[in-house]
Amino acid sequence: MRHFLAGATLLLFALVVTFGIASVLQGYATAPARTAPGPVAGTPDKSPTNKLSPGEQGRSHGFHRASF
Repeated sequence: MRHFLAGATLLLFALVVTFGIASVLQGYATAPARTAPGPVAGTPDKSPTNKLSPGEQGRSHGFHRASF
């Protein structure tokens, strides 16, 4: 009988640890992505050459990286 209780206790402990770790990992996976802070009001833009005129279509030149 003691072996059965010890085994059930260890199984319960393993399940609690497994679901606890899974919960933490799911929290990391579903957390919103960190983004850089926006520009401060009144700060001049550093790259005015990449801006498009109103009505102009296209992409700015340069390398773009996707953030995951």
